[in-house]
Amino acid sequence: MQTDHVEFNEEWAAMLGHSLDEIEPHLQAWKSRVHPDDIDAAEAALNDHIAGKTDFYTTEHRMETADGDWKWIRDVGKIFQRNEKGDPVRAVGIHIDIHESKSYQQSLEQERDRLDRFASIVSHDLRNPLNVAQGRISLAQKTCETEHLDAATKAVDRSLELIEDMLDLARAGQTICETEPVAIHDTAQACWDTVETADAEIRVDLNSIIQADRSRLHQLLENLFYNAVEHGRKDVTVRVGCISGGFYIEDDGPGIPRDKRQDVWESGYSGRKDGTGFGLAIAKEVVTAHDWEVRITEGSDGGARFEITDVEIIDE
Repeated sequence: MQTDHVEFNEEWAAMLGHSLDEIEPHLQAWKSRVHPDDIDAAEAALNDHIAGKTDFYTTEHRMETADGDWKWIRDVGKIFQRNEKGDPVRAVGIHIDIHESKSYQQSLEQERDRLDRFASIVSHDLRNPLNVAQGRISLAQKTCETEHLDAATKAVDRSLELIEDMLDLARAGQTICETEPVAIHDTAQACWDTVETADAEIRVDLNSIIQADRSRLHQLLENLFYNAVEHGRKDVTVRVGCISGGFYIEDDGPGIPRDKRQDVWESGYSGRKDGTGFGLAIAKEVVTAHDWEVRITEGSDGGARFEITDVEIIDE
């Protein structure tokens, strides 16, 4: 390393579209091809390793190919020989082509940004005028009694509810990048407390810890609980339990007819005239974003049963 001599191989050169004889056996051959925006971070990581601050050197950066394009590379190396002064003498390293996975990650980030912009537009450009209309109607009702104002109030409230559900649906479908261990029992109890449950009852019969996005899991459980309460009796009982590779939520309500079990996942589908039809669509988006599977079947007491599988269970 003291001479900056580097031995590249055919695979390394081919990764960048070169033959080996086109590459100078010198550190500058690497440095000159690293993207200008990435070189400082790459050199900083290398210097930290040289100084003994890290066990090995690793970084992700772009490198210029023979065609003049930029390819994402994961660079991993380790010093394996130092002299009596502790200065590095020899090191070994590898380059891994991560261009495809990095490009996919960036496309996901762009998708998330696009959905965030959509949510912002919906929130500001639609919800705010409706809030103004809601306030005006409220003032008018104080000076004038007419069924038309009551109808207008219901229409505005309905529109605001639809907007909120549309925002939830957009957020639920965003790709999940980070997960964490989540206790199903505690999460289910917390979600139940946020739903207007009247005389309904919940029984949680599992203590599994799963790998999930905590916020999205809340969305999933809240919407399934809400669905059970809205379509069941006032004293419906909801159970959360464990199955192989996942968990289930079931109720003892009227259930979902077999020929409707695919339809209920569609946005806007509702069995109630005053329903928005987004609740189960949001739940399905959360399941899909986790790469889980969900199926609807009949519960042990004849109600609806939602089975969530392909879940990463950390502890049962």
